[in-house]
Formats: sequence, C-alpha cells, structure tokens
Amino acid sequence: MDPLINYEQLLKLRPLKYNYQASLVYLKKLNEQQDIQIRLNQGLIRHNKVIPYGKQLIEKLNFYNDLDDFTYEYLSTKKVILNQGEVNLAIKNFQRRNGLKVDGVIGNETIRALNNSFSNDQRILALNMQRTRLKK
Repeated sequence: MDPLINYEQLLKLRPLKYNYQASLVYLKKLNEQQDIQIRLNQGLIRHNKVIPYGKQLIEKLNFYNDLDDFTYEYLSTKKVILNQGEVNLAIKNFQRRNGLKVDGVIGNETIRALNNSFSNDQRILALNMQRTRLKK
C-alpha cells in the first residue's frame, strides 16, 4: 500500500478541529487494516437467507461501524450468518451511507461497495483532509 501522504506527515499538518482529528484516527485504522474481499456466488442474498462468506461480511460491516462490536463478537461464534436481524440492519446502514438502494438485499452494487479497497478509502480520506486544510 502506497498512500499519497502518510500518517506522520498528516500529523504535522493537522488543524486542531475535532472532525480532522477523528479523520486522522480513522485513517490510521484504515492503514492498519487488512483488505477483506467478499464474493457473491449465487445472485442476490435476500432477507432470512444464508450469507456465504458471512464472517468476512460481518467483519467488514464491523470495521465500518455499521455493526457494533458486541453483535460482531456474538455473530463471530456462529457457524452460519443469516441476512436477518442486526446483520440486515447493518447492511441497510451500509447501503444508506454509500448511496445505494436501502433494501437489505446483498446484490452486485452492495458487494462492489463492500469490496472498495481500504487503500482506496485511505486515498479519498487523505485527499479530503488536505482539501479541508487548504480551504482556510
């Protein structure tokens, strides 16, 4: 991974605003995270259906704070992850945040957004932080 600007450089440039500080913490978290790719083998995954690669899905949803830590820890012990309850709500939250159709169904667009690499998120966040800093 080769970010445009590294964490130490951003620390030197940082304004003392809370949202910039929070973005900096998130950028560091992205830098330390392994990319998780999710596959969709069998078309749409509707409500109450088994989610293939469910463990990877809940890990990614937890990383993006769409699924809380307590629920993530609980679901991590399950052999099968279903698209229901807290998982379905987390999928809807993810879809809403990413401008997708909010239906809780896991389809191609949702998978594409979930598979957006952490390094790409890192690049976008670093660019937006630079723009914020330069607007002053």
